[in-house]
Amino acid sequence: METILSEKTEKATDGVSRTLEAIARDNPSKLKLFEKIYDRKAAITECIEGQCLDCMGFDTKGIKECGDHRCPLHRFRPYQDK
Repeated sequence: METILSEKTEKATDGVSRTLEAIARDNPSKLKLFEKIYDRKAAITECIEGQCLDCMGFDTKGIKECGDHRCPLHRFRPYQDK
């Protein structure tokens, strides 16, 4: 049982590393945000921003104009006009 858990943890860590490497390469201005999220030190609003960025391919205009009203985070998404 312990071996299975450590393998899952190792795979998750590898996945996070690859994700952070891709963010560093493609969207370096968002790297600190995602490091905070993966370190579990981000505020809920930062987590929502991270989810929206991931969902919309890091397109802030796409987040602002998102029309997916089925998404439970839709009304909380960042970059909205107040």
